[in-house]
Amino acid sequence: TSKLENKISVKIKNNDSYTYGLLTQYENGNFIIEGITEDVKIDSIVTTSGLGNGFPEGIYIGKVSEVNKDNFDLIKNLKVKSDLNYDLISLVSVLNNFRWRIFKLFKYIFPTIFIFFITNNL
Repeated sequence: TSKLENKISVKIKNNDSYTYGLLTQYENGNFIIEGITEDVKIDSIVTTSGLGNGFPEGIYIGKVSEVNKDNFDLIKNLKVKSDLNYDLISLVSVLNNFRWRIFKLFKYIFPTIFIFFITNNL
């Protein structure tokens, strides 16, 4: 079990609306979302919400694979399984809106250098 240093704000697609929660752990290949009070269906899509923690909205996390209720049937903890194997990833860089604009500008002004840089770093 590994606790995440920063909890990640996520949203869960729930029919025509969203349920919001905090992704708190990653264990045995599953992300854990704790403290959900609304009903959530298996296979609901989980993405970052863009609220409060620096991650932009809409980064795909995975799908709900299991819903566990507490002893009083008040709060649910969700297991989220991703299509990606996060154990193989050692470094991730998220381009926020400003960096993305710089990236596109650089690509437009220096297309040959850009292509050379990308192909040599693959």
